[in-house]
Amino acid sequence: MIRVVYGDLARLCRAQGAQLIILILGSGETPYERQAIQAIPGALVVDAEASLQKASSYDPSTYDKMFGHWSGSPPRIFDRHPNAQANEMIARTLLSAMRRSVK
Repeated sequence: MIRVVYGDLARLCRAQGAQLIILILGSGETPYERQAIQAIPGALVVDAEASLQKASSYDPSTYDKMFGHWSGSPPRIFDRHPNAQANEMIARTLLSAMRRSVK
């Protein structure tokens, strides 16, 4: 399914003179799925999750502390979607990959 759907999207992008950018965020993909995504012809695959994991020293607790949404006293995580700090890192990772791809 990944090859078919992303492959079709990549072909549509190429037909319009654009490049498909696939942003990997989260850890829901299996190794097979990640390999299939990496193999999409002409797609720029940006693994922002790897940047976030590296910044948090690959520690789930540190990851939540750095990139989750916290509130209350004592503070508790209430949302694990990327917070402002995470979104900034994601944007920088994406922009860096895009700049490298046009050189």
